[in-house]
Amino acid sequence: MRIIQFSVFTLVMISTILLNGCSTLSKGECVEADWYEIGLRDGMNGYKRARLDSHREACSEHGIRPDRQAYYLGRDEGLMRYCTPQTALREGKQNHSYRYVCPPEVENIFLTAFEIGKNIYQVETDIRRAEREIDKKERELDKHHDDDKRRRELRDQIYQLDRELRILRIERDQLYELEKPYL
Repeated sequence: MRIIQFSVFTLVMISTILLNGCSTLSKGECVEADWYEIGLRDGMNGYKRARLDSHREACSEHGIRPDRQAYYLGRDEGLMRYCTPQTALREGKQNHSYRYVCPPEVENIFLTAFEIGKNIYQVETDIRRAEREIDKKERELDKHHDDDKRRRELRDQIYQLDRELRILRIERDQLYELEKPYL
C-alpha cells in the first residue's frame, strides 16, 4: 500500500513540475504583473512578440489578462537593449540562436556581430577538439614503445593536428580583431 501511495505522490509531483515548467509566468507573477516590466525583460532576452501569447495562456488559468500595450512598450524598450553589437557577440559566442527580433535599422550590425561571435564559438570549439585529439594521440604514443610503425603514424597524426591547431589559433586571433569594434 505504501508503494502505491508513494508512486501516486511521485506521479503527482512530477506532473506538477512538468506543467509548471511549461508556464511562462506563475500565479503570483500573473497577479502582481507589471506588464511593462515583463515586456522589458522579454525584450532584453530577445523573445518574439508571440511570447505574450504564452503569458496570456499562463495567466488565463488565473483569470488574468495581460496589458498588451504596456507589454509591447516594455518589449520595444527591451529590444533596444538586446539589439546591440555587444549582445550579438555574446549570443553568438554562446552558440545561441537569433530569433530575428531586432528592428531593421539595427539588424544588419547585430547580425554582423552575431556572426563574428558564432565564428569565435566554432573556432574555439575546434581548438578544444584538436587539443583533446593531440592529448589522446600523445597518450597512445606512450603506450606503443615497441611498435615503430604505429609510433610513426601517431607522430604524423600529431603533426597534422598541431598544424591544424596553429591555423585555428591564427583564425581565432583574426576573429578577436574583428570583434573589437563591437565590444
